[in-house]
Amino acid sequence: MLAETGVEVPRDVSGQIVRAIRPISSPHTLHAWTATYTMRIMLPGEPPAVDPATTAFWAAPGLALSTGILDGMWPDHRRALIAALTL
Repeated sequence: MLAETGVEVPRDVSGQIVRAIRPISSPHTLHAWTATYTMRIMLPGEPPAVDPATTAFWAAPGLALSTGILDGMWPDHRRALIAALTL
């Protein structure tokens, strides 16, 4: 997460794997198999700042689901985030 968003998750925060897949279709990979995990991390209080050099941002779960933020995402990414947001 740190490399992509500039956010470092504290070690004492609990997390839960909400989705794990191993896509094997050509849009994902031709010569190797990947494993993709989606983690839901319960942060206490306010979320940490996001590096302004990235395009990452925080959105409340209800806002993310109701405003179409997820609509433009790759289907696998959208399904993974919905799994985390609807627990």
